[in-house]
Amino acid sequence: MALPPKLFRQLIVRPLWGMGRPGDRLRTALSLLAIGLGVGVVLAIQLANRASIGSFQDSLRQISGRTNLTVTGTNGVDELLLPELNRLLGPEAHLSPVIESTAVAAATGQVVQVLGIDILEDSPFRDTELGGVETSPRDFLLQLTDPRSVVVGETFARRHGLQSGAEVELLLNDRRETYTVRGILAPRGPAAALAGNLILMDIAAAQMSFGRLGRVDRIDLIVPEDELPAYERRISDWLPAGMRVERPEARAEQAGTMLRAFRWNLTALSYVSLLVGAFLIYNTIGISVVRRRREIGVLRALGATRPEVVWLFLNEAVLLGLAGGVLGLGMGRLLAEGALRLVAGTVNTLYVSATPGVIEFSAGLVLEALVIGGVTALLAALAPAMESARVQPAETMRTGAHEERTSRAGRRAGLGAAALLGLGWGASRLPAVAGLPLFGYLSVLLVIAGFYFLMPSLLVIFTRLVERPVRALLGVEGTLAVRGLATSPGRIATLTMSLATAVAMMASVAIMVGSFRDTLEVWSEQTLRADLFLKPTAQVAGNRGAVIPPEAIQMVRQMEGVEAVDPFRAVESVYEWNGRGHPYVLASGDWKTLVRHGNLLFLDGRKPEEVMAGETQRAVIVSEPFANRYRVSKGDALELDTPAGRLAFDVRGVFYDYGNDRGTVVLDRPVFSELFRDDTASSLAIYLRADADTDVMSEQLSAGLGAAGYAMLITPNARLQQAVLRVFDRTFSITYALEAVAILVAALGIANALLAWVIERRRQFGILRVIGASRRQLRKMILTDAFLVGLLGNLTGGLMGFLLSWVLIFSINVQSFGWTIQFHMPYEFLALAGLAILVTTVAAGLYPARVAGRFDPGAVLAAE
Repeated sequence: MALPPKLFRQLIVRPLWGMGRPGDRLRTALSLLAIGLGVGVVLAIQLANRASIGSFQDSLRQISGRTNLTVTGTNGVDELLLPELNRLLGPEAHLSPVIESTAVAAATGQVVQVLGIDILEDSPFRDTELGGVETSPRDFLLQLTDPRSVVVGETFARRHGLQSGAEVELLLNDRRETYTVRGILAPRGPAAALAGNLILMDIAAAQMSFGRLGRVDRIDLIVPEDELPAYERRISDWLPAGMRVERPEARAEQAGTMLRAFRWNLTALSYVSLLVGAFLIYNTIGISVVRRRREIGVLRALGATRPEVVWLFLNEAVLLGLAGGVLGLGMGRLLAEGALRLVAGTVNTLYVSATPGVIEFSAGLVLEALVIGGVTALLAALAPAMESARVQPAETMRTGAHEERTSRAGRRAGLGAAALLGLGWGASRLPAVAGLPLFGYLSVLLVIAGFYFLMPSLLVIFTRLVERPVRALLGVEGTLAVRGLATSPGRIATLTMSLATAVAMMASVAIMVGSFRDTLEVWSEQTLRADLFLKPTAQVAGNRGAVIPPEAIQMVRQMEGVEAVDPFRAVESVYEWNGRGHPYVLASGDWKTLVRHGNLLFLDGRKPEEVMAGETQRAVIVSEPFANRYRVSKGDALELDTPAGRLAFDVRGVFYDYGNDRGTVVLDRPVFSELFRDDTASSLAIYLRADADTDVMSEQLSAGLGAAGYAMLITPNARLQQAVLRVFDRTFSITYALEAVAILVAALGIANALLAWVIERRRQFGILRVIGASRRQLRKMILTDAFLVGLLGNLTGGLMGFLLSWVLIFSINVQSFGWTIQFHMPYEFLALAGLAILVTTVAAGLYPARVAGRFDPGAVLAAE
């Protein structure tokens, strides 16, 4: 719909640019800053997700190279399968055994990816060449004949000042070893995929270094593409029990499945600030409509149609949204570095050790930012733009007609609000869709929408309740401030709702996080009963695959003062469910020790001795996330892939667990050792005799293991529980950062709206000045209004946050991660946060109050 350019420039562009009334330019700047912050936060999270999570998935694909099939198994593949598999495939296929793990640079603590390959066999699969040197695969192999030789990526080499011939000290598994650098990898293939953070070893050296003699992590295959399905079936039929063949993209898909809930929830949270910004755009366009009612009346009298008037204000919104999107590009880039550190830290702590990629803008992201800004502004402006079309020429001469109509509409909105809140409750009860809490997100939106329709009524009730106390405390200025709010329910309700939304999301997330932390603290106190916990030092720095050898376990058992040891072994595995593979943790523990000394908490309230007694040959216990994700209950038969084939295990019980959201299945250690031929441990829980001193025993264990060449970290019980809570707090630090941005956007909105309100009330202020009101009294009125808006926003946001926290804890959280959280109100945090928000709101009113105090009553009344 075409609009005369001159009309659009005079009615829309001039006020936006600040060529109209006082304060217009500042209001435009605040609107742009708010929508830019909203877009910037969304963009920063997208960039961080792509650089951290996306780069991990991309690196999986790149490390696979030209592989089109992969043979894997829980806890590795027996290398004796290699010659038989070679004969089965024939001369048209290629195979390459691979060891893939991580190590830690002792000097810096940096985690680095390690790839162990047979250079001669691997040349068709991956591009692994030395930088600046023409090297044949055979010459390359000669570089790595010494088992203490490595080739490193250029980024790792540069960061540690390494050149060919230099030595580098690495933590691998339970030991600290020194290796000689034989070359620097060219930035191609896996080295490029991992941004140069790679170490290459000969596969035999990697097997020795990581304690995997006789086993490899996987076997990569290249078979003719036109016969790929036939080869896949042939290999699958031939493979021994417990082995599987899959395409490389399946590994990336499984990684995506593992990280999907985390990514979705983080993205949803990033949209909170954008939602608050949408309320600001709504308010901005609503103010624009009210301020230009006379111009709209003139246009309508001159023949402008209603669609043309609507289109005029929608264009203003899109202009603001696009400009905010452009500003959001710069803000997103500034915020992305911090977001990447927080996201990558959480991913490495809870999921996988991954090297974050480089933050890169793309044309798609630029377009996304502009679309987000434009669409958000367009949707937010629809209601006030439609309001502009209902303005009648005669009505424009009546002061307050708009607010009268809004007030009447507000009184009729109660039923709509009740219906929306009821629908929100119903949506929260619906199941997940493809493992995602989509109805939970819908429930959040419905609750916010319900309160939006309820807000005018809440404002009327609030002003009636506070009028007398405010009059008693602040006198006539307080009375005028309260009545000013009461006469503008439409505008003030939207302003308050923007603040209430930010407060609600802050409060709901704070309640959810506080409940989770409190639950985790109680769980760790009751479950983690051992006196000392021991694990390889490399694990602390990020090497999840680091293990404790049987010899070290036996040393600990024989130490004077040790009563019992529970070796815990955890391996990543894949559970077949609904025709797809899903990553989970297969673990083992000594059930007898757990019964005597531990205190696992089971959902049905039974004690460990009731659940874990008797024959354990075909018994398992499963974590709550596993049970919820795959609908497993006590007494069910659970089929797991093992080297002895797919075996059915009886589920003895479901235990509370907050270690991971993929789910854990625990076998008795003798059963696991027999099935998987693995006597190592990921960690040890050490129970001391009653007369043993914890500190003395910790020192003796550390000295004894260190003398034997083992690099272990020994943590007392109390320190471990503190570490668990520190990890938790670090994990949720990005949540608090996103909430802080949402509050900042809301504060900008309040400053913007109050400034516009002051300008709109200049006639009233002029009259007040003429009849004797001082500048100080006017400023006092505006600051009182800001305080009351902040108070109502806090109260309404707190109530809305309480309702949303139930959705987060009992719907979104359960469907996303599968664990139960006990509800807990963090009263102190909420009180302090509410006070800070109230102070911020009053501070946002300082400039509008100053503007009100500067009005010249003569000039104002003359203009009227």
